Amino acid sequence: MPGPTVYIVLPVHNRRAVTGAFCDCLARQTYTDFVLILVDDGSTDGTAELVAGYPFRKQICRGDGNLWWAGGLRLGMARLAGLHPETDDVVLLVNDDTSFDDGFLQKAVEEIDRIGDPSMLSVPVLFRDSGRKAEGGFVCDWPHFTFRDYARHPEKIDCASTRCLFVRYSDLMRCGRFRPGLLPHYLSDLEFTIRAHRRGVRILPAQDVVCYSTEYSTGMHRLPTGGFISVFRYMLSPRFSANPLHVFMFILLAAPLQWKPICWLRAAYSASVFFLKATILNRLCAHD
Repeated sequence: MPGPTVYIVLPVHNRRAVTGAFCDCLARQTYTDFVLILVDDGSTDGTAELVAGYPFRKQICRGDGNLWWAGGLRLGMARLAGLHPETDDVVLLVNDDTSFDDGFLQKAVEEIDRIGDPSMLSVPVLFRDSGRKAEGGFVCDWPHFTFRDYARHPEKIDCASTRCLFVRYSDLMRCGRFRPGLLPHYLSDLEFTIRAHRRGVRILPAQDVVCYSTEYSTGMHRLPTGGFISVFRYMLSPRFSANPLHVFMFILLAAPLQWKPICWLRAAYSASVFFLKATILNRLCAHD
């Protein structure tokens, strides 16, 4: 019997070489029944034209440069629905800085078939630059507002990254849509998968599948330099992983009612400490 079709939803923006390396991995796959849905969010470097030249099946849809991650996935999922996939077809939500071996899709299809439904398969990432391994699934610790490793208890996973996440189409439809108007980039994947888990979709770590990436290939994660206004703008950028407005919205959408106040307090404290370090502490160090 033929296996399911794998639909790969890939949002990209102006990373022609990175996206090309991802497509090179796809072109070498032993499992060839897949369709790439490329969401090109206003790239000006010829990314879409490069991808159009690859021999595998593909769909290319375009944004205006303001989709961000959640908007890109939402647009890609809308294009996917228009292709009328079967309920047991498999969807891969993935970042273009991900690489993998030739048997990646074959192993994923076999593993997601074994775990049954409703479920998601969260793929661990090995970072080539740091040597660190990141599990894709996490356990929400709402009283401390942290997301920790599941250790030896994968059954406790209740959220996951969409850096590399497999899910059956029927289960994806059960999860609902991304909310780019509220969470355009960071934390959108955690909110989405928390919602999926609450709707009965299990999130399981992959055992036979792994991918590779680099630690800080996207986003802004480090302490900025400059005056108060420049730091404030930095913190409110969608590319800043701890944007306080998005953290506030994430807590509103995802946290259990009884833990919202403490989570907001912890988030406000963290944002204040970050701001003070980036302004006052930096100035003191500069004077020294």
